[in-house]
Amino acid sequence: METIKFAQSQREAMAKIYAIIAECASFKIGKTGETLLDRLNQPDYNDVYTHIVSVFTGAKEDVDDMETYLINTYLNHPKCDNKKDGGASKNDTMAEDADGYHVYVVWK
Repeated sequence: METIKFAQSQREAMAKIYAIIAECASFKIGKTGETLLDRLNQPDYNDVYTHIVSVFTGAKEDVDDMETYLINTYLNHPKCDNKKDGGASKNDTMAEDADGYHVYVVWK
């Protein structure tokens, strides 16, 4: 993805996360190829988080890069539930889905 366009996407994603932080008790950043509802309903999230939103959609490589950037940006925020730095899941496989790949935020 073009550097200027990616930087604009970073700013847009961060603005969405900033709005979530203002209202939430805690949040977590992740990526998926599933639908957002399917991801929210997985056992690791369905008893913890009540909301999910996509903050970025794109090609797998761009989603990998955006997730890494966002996790590293917010990892030390007191409301952030991510435990590992953004590079820890860089090569995780994501299920393919008609909706494409998403970087999402879940929160409660």
